[in-house]
Amino acid sequence: MIHAATSSARACPQCGYVTDRDVEIHGDDASKPKPGDLAVCLRCGLFETFTADGHKRTLTLEEVRAIPRVDRRRLERQRRKIWKGTK
Repeated sequence: MIHAATSSARACPQCGYVTDRDVEIHGDDASKPKPGDLAVCLRCGLFETFTADGHKRTLTLEEVRAIPRVDRRRLERQRRKIWKGTK
C-alpha cells in the first residue's frame, strides 16, 4: 500500500526541486521521514537520504551499494519511472 503525508518543504541537493509531500512505498504508515529513510528526487531521480534535521542529502556510492537488493530495486524502478516521464 502507498501512503502519503504532507511535510515541510525540502529541496533536492542535486537539482533543487522542492517537495512538500512524502510517499511511503514500502512500509505501513505515512509518518514523517526518519533519519536514514531513503528517497528519490521526483525531478532528477537522485537517490537521497533524510538527515537528523529533516533535510535530504545525496547518498554516497558506498551507501547505495549497502542498500538491500530488494530496496535498491524499488528505488531504481521509481527512478526509471521518473526518467521516462521527463522525456
